[in-house]
Amino acid sequence: MLNRFNSAARFAQVSALGLLLCPFLFGQADTGSISGSVIDAGNAAIAGAQVEAKQTESGLTLRTVSSDAGLYVFPNVPVGHYTVTAEKTGFKRIVRENIEIRIAQRQALDL
Repeated sequence: MLNRFNSAARFAQVSALGLLLCPFLFGQADTGSISGSVIDAGNAAIAGAQVEAKQTESGLTLRTVSSDAGLYVFPNVPVGHYTVTAEKTGFKRIVRENIEIRIAQRQALDL
């Protein structure tokens, strides 16, 4: 009976340890992020600009719109190489190519 109790206690300890470590195991993602500002030649923010990040290898396309402060963010970007564009009516379209995203990298990219 004592042997069964020890086995059950050991199982409970290992299970509890596993539950404690789960968030750390799943927290290891293979993504990075891209964020920055969309600004004009005079460094004024451009609100409502269409921003697109297209992965060169797969063609995956992510889209967002710049905020009132001209900020944009792509929080979970799979690793790879990207072409990032920003455009808004009345402004010249800007294209940035060969932007490399690595695991857990936070790529600052002002457009």
